[in-house]
Amino acid sequence: MFAKSAYEWNLGSRKKAFNLCEQAIYSMLIGNIKDTEYIISAINKLTPYDKWKKCIIDILIECPNLNTPIRDWIEQFKGILKKQLEIYQLVPKKDKEINNIVKIKSRDNKFKDFKNKPIKIFFEKKNYTTYTRSSVHGVKGETYEALLLYIQSLKKH
Repeated sequence: MFAKSAYEWNLGSRKKAFNLCEQAIYSMLIGNIKDTEYIISAINKLTPYDKWKKCIIDILIECPNLNTPIRDWIEQFKGILKKQLEIYQLVPKKDKEINNIVKIKSRDNKFKDFKNKPIKIFFEKKNYTTYTRSSVHGVKGETYEALLLYIQSLKKH
């Protein structure tokens, strides 16, 4: 969830990124999100909600570069997460240690060398046939021979 939120923060929807990161932090500190109605009151018992939001945004801002290989990204992110939780004086539950939450699987049959691949390739939605269809943010930093920008009109002309 953290890697997906980092991808969304940099190349997708910041709202989606915040929600994903918030869910992950919530499960580490408070418990499983069962009833969304009580999330803010549960957080306020732990820390003021404004402080909570600032912590999540600071974590997202400091996330490692998406071109970093997964192996290195995970280690860098653990350090960032630990530092931010300490700054905001938030302590994970005993059974939710950072090393047990933020980890990488040991192998993947599709990608033999996946730990050396940049994290963003696992979240990009690209079509490699005759064209790439993506959001403006999804093609950031790439070069193309031609570009078609489609903007849906609000008027019916």
